[in-house]
Amino acid sequence: MLSMSLVRGWLAGVLPLSFVLLAGSAHADEVEYTVVAKPVTLKVGQNTPLAVQFAPKAPWHWNKDYPAKLMLVAEGVTIARTELKQQQDDFKITKAGIETAFSLTAVKPGKTTGTLKGKIGLCDDKVCIIKKVELTVAMTATL
Repeated sequence: MLSMSLVRGWLAGVLPLSFVLLAGSAHADEVEYTVVAKPVTLKVGQNTPLAVQFAPKAPWHWNKDYPAKLMLVAEGVTIARTELKQQQDDFKITKAGIETAFSLTAVKPGKTTGTLKGKIGLCDDKVCIIKKVELTVAMTATL
């Protein structure tokens, strides 16, 4: 039977190394995807889509099994649904990545910004990762 001091010594040596290995990425210092949400011009009182596109960069691809979601917050704009979810089929998955859109209606004329936040899942041939997304989108409302 193994002595407790031998087990403790092994754990003290091996566990820290395993955490170091798990913390590293197989693709360190690379950008895994691009996200685009172009500035949008709204007419007060009219519904306008804010299109959002994600394009994973090789060797990454979109993780269809991760419950990705995006949230949008903006002042002076009514957002039909502030949260879009992959599990609710709000995302259109293509070979190039995904597309989704928030439905916006301007309340008053002027310039504002929206903040898009969320989490997405990407995979390569060895590992899947979760990435936080944060993007500022310029919005202009006219009469």
